[in-house]
Amino acid sequence: MKKLASVPRRLVSLLGRHVSDAKLPAELKKLKLPKTQGKLKDTKRGITVSVGRGGVIREVHLGKNYDGPLAFKLPSGVNDFTATKLLGKPTGELKKKDGGSVWEKVLDADRGIYFSRSSGHFDWWSEHRFFIKTK
Repeated sequence: MKKLASVPRRLVSLLGRHVSDAKLPAELKKLKLPKTQGKLKDTKRGITVSVGRGGVIREVHLGKNYDGPLAFKLPSGVNDFTATKLLGKPTGELKKKDGGSVWEKVLDADRGIYFSRSSGHFDWWSEHRFFIKTK
């Protein structure tokens, strides 16, 4: 995870933390993430941090408006061809109708933190997320 750029690294560091963590508000303020509809979300920058059951941060989603560095040297707006060159063969397919390929890579096996890239529904834009994988 040390190879991640600054913003994704700070976002990933939130995973697995409880919302009652005393240091969390200061870190969220540095990331400039406003709270909307029960999520920490910045639609302008395309960043959503989701809190799961028990108040634990479970996922960071980088949507279509995110225009920053990703993981594994993926450029923003990466297509499936380039993703395959950088990540290897897809590890799965989206289950939705007209879903595309999915790539999943381990970032921190001890903490169960993964990175996922998919082409999104109908391949309009690629979806990138960092998440804690439950067994």
